[in-house]
Amino acid sequence: MPAVTAHGAAPACTVEYTVTNQWGAGFQGDVKVINNQAPLSSWSLTFDLPGGQEVTRGWNAEWSQSGTTVTAANESWNGSLGTGASVSAGFLASWSGSNRSYGLSRSEPGQPHAPNGSWAHWSSPATGGR
Repeated sequence: MPAVTAHGAAPACTVEYTVTNQWGAGFQGDVKVINNQAPLSSWSLTFDLPGGQEVTRGWNAEWSQSGTTVTAANESWNGSLGTGASVSAGFLASWSGSNRSYGLSRSEPGQPHAPNGSWAHWSSPATGGR
């Protein structure tokens, strides 16, 4: 799993993203978020998928999508994360059109970046959270 690393100051979280399966019109993505700050009682993760990709279902988080922006927020039972603690969640996504690439996309200054240029934004009550 490639770990997302930050440029500059230590990130509030580390996000690991993998595509664990793919088929003709879709794929399965898994994310692991690791809290690098003080303990928190809730969390959310926001990232973009390339156009034409849509989350169809997910687990271990409350998943939503608006356009290309996907948000995964904690369930009632997995919101508390101590320093160094992690939570894993996953989703199934479909794609349409000729773009059959998959994965997180977008580049935004100051956000954690993965080696492939993907990004994820972590929020919590301590950082202006959800």
